[in-house]
Amino acid sequence: MSYGQRYLLKFIFNVAIGENDNDGNTGDQGHFDALAERLEWIASAKDLAELKKLYDDAYRDARSARDGQAMLRIVKAKDARKAELQ
Repeated sequence: MSYGQRYLLKFIFNVAIGENDNDGNTGDQGHFDALAERLEWIASAKDLAELKKLYDDAYRDARSARDGQAMLRIVKAKDARKAELQ
């Protein structure tokens, strides 16, 4: 219950709540190395079809890396670029 409350608060109000919860995992999990490059590609998508492909690939890879913060940033970048293209 506290996990859900903590992240609901974080996502609604965009507040820092301390360390990221890595769901009990340690080590390199939760770190998506290619994030900056993928965000740049998404921001430069020439049309909605390209944006969808870039988003799908980036999101899938961030999910595989178990990096929730990367997943959120990818969604925000996709939404911003989609608004620009429409």
